[in-house]
Amino acid sequence: MSVTPDQDLISILDRIAIFGGLELGQQQKLLQMMDEKTFEDGEAIFRKGESASSIYIVVEGKVALDFEQENHPLSDLRLHPGACFGETSVIGVQPHAATARAEGETRVIAFPSNCLYQLYETDLPLFAAVILNFAREASRRLHATDELFLQTSKMQNLKKKGFSGF
Repeated sequence: MSVTPDQDLISILDRIAIFGGLELGQQQKLLQMMDEKTFEDGEAIFRKGESASSIYIVVEGKVALDFEQENHPLSDLRLHPGACFGETSVIGVQPHAATARAEGETRVIAFPSNCLYQLYETDLPLFAAVILNFAREASRRLHATDELFLQTSKMQNLKKKGFSGF
């Protein structure tokens, strides 16, 4: 079902880095390209290894990411309203790295990847703004991942040297 750009959805877009700095008309245009979907508790939104077809935004409910790997540093991550996910797979043209499941009834809006490519053809300034925001957010996440990796490496080195309590 296509999304009607109401004020609640506009306020959600305002909080999402990849849609930051856009004018109201641009936000409304993007929302009109999105689809609204509802998932039941435990239902997969997408599965690890599947081709990416959309960028998702949580509107109501929660989403759990399952990396299908023990002790994954993000295994306890829960995405709440306003969270955006699936975008790195769409932009990177890569399969999903995790399975995304609804926790409780969950409503999302989905921005299909073909609409992103359509923006390139029809509204190059808006496409450029969205892609630049993607790059900024990917850079922030990469920085956070680097920090997590460095902390984990330091802890492992301390354990190797005989320090305990970690």
